Amino acid sequence: MAMKMKAEDVVESGEIAFAEMRRLGFDAGYDSVFSDGNGVELDWCEPCFRDTLGAWLQVRTPADTPLAKMLEAFKPEVHGDELPPVKK
Repeated sequence: MAMKMKAEDVVESGEIAFAEMRRLGFDAGYDSVFSDGNGVELDWCEPCFRDTLGAWLQVRTPADTPLAKMLEAFKPEVHGDELPPVKK
């Protein structure tokens, strides 16, 4: 299987770049520019994804995720076997 990256680039399965491909997909809604109900998919290599959408991306480090914060707050001597609730 191969995926096209840019006009001149093709990535073959088994290559590292292939494993780093990102797929975005959604179903178009009512009165969409993609027509009602159509499925829309886009495969991106990570550099193209970043270069094209970088200004709008919100990248979180693992330490910023709700799970990381919950695990950081976990103290076995206080909580026993239960994790504390996630604070929003």
